[in-house]
Amino acid sequence: MALGGELITIGDGRFCINLHCMDTQDGGVINVWTKSERADAQQWIYEDGAIKLAADKKFCLNLHCGKKENGATVNLWTYKGDPSQKWDICGDRIKYHDDNKWVLNLHCMKLEDGGEVNLWEDNGGESQGWATAWSQKESTEEDWWKPDADCDGAKAEERAKWLVDNKGMSMDDAKKQVREEFPSAFGATGKGAGKGYGPGQGQGPHYVDCKFPHTLSVEETGDGPKLKFVVTPRNPEQVSLMAFHYVINDGASMNFDVTNAENNSYVHQTPGGSYPTCPRGAKVSYWLCGKVNGLLDEEPAGACPHPDRRLYWTAA
Repeated sequence: MALGGELITIGDGRFCINLHCMDTQDGGVINVWTKSERADAQQWIYEDGAIKLAADKKFCLNLHCGKKENGATVNLWTYKGDPSQKWDICGDRIKYHDDNKWVLNLHCMKLEDGGEVNLWEDNGGESQGWATAWSQKESTEEDWWKPDADCDGAKAEERAKWLVDNKGMSMDDAKKQVREEFPSAFGATGKGAGKGYGPGQGQGPHYVDCKFPHTLSVEETGDGPKLKFVVTPRNPEQVSLMAFHYVINDGASMNFDVTNAENNSYVHQTPGGSYPTCPRGAKVSYWLCGKVNGLLDEEPAGACPHPDRRLYWTAA
């Protein structure tokens, strides 16, 4: 499945990459413009290593004449599969595939309608950061709902109908409630599932519903309480790696890559030995990075270079 959506400036979420005046011809001007809901000029598809105009995929972002220099023009061109049309999406950077030291850049960080988008050597600047969390086709009910799933002896469909009849819920809300109550029945670990902080603590894992749905919990081990993550992607067949980046109580930053899924879930627990424990009340800041269809995708977007965008949890 191709990934697509807007490419939003990290510096100001109001602006995104735009085809000026929706001018679909070779040489069409690429700039930034105030986001307009679902505007054709601002919707892009990442496919075949190219960033194609979603409304007309015969056109794509192109480095004019393949000229690799600061300020080189990036425009629209008929897709031919040339090296000048190939890009790598790496975190919040859109890198020129032929030479990754070059990236898409908002010239002079000009956050205004018509701001020029060009090529520039990667210098880590904010003008080169894009919210490239390409939206996948949103998960439909059919993607996750299992009417015959076993929910403590009752079928999921029966439980949902009971909630509608006895709690006044809509069927959509009832199905979501059933998924939260019995996450393992739908291929995930969620609220109240599994072992919490420790025996008798009465705390289930903390569930976060986001791009990469996941839980955090604390597991008692011989080395003391350890932080545990379980990430269950909505489209597990498209994910080949999950990276866990986190800090406990303002300590050292830890990074762990998990490439093997267990029942469609990527599980990581802080190792023993000298690695830190995670006692009740510990403050955890973290972000995730998945490899989706070969592309690195952060959650939250831009969390790697921007610590203020990371997620936070207090161990319960």
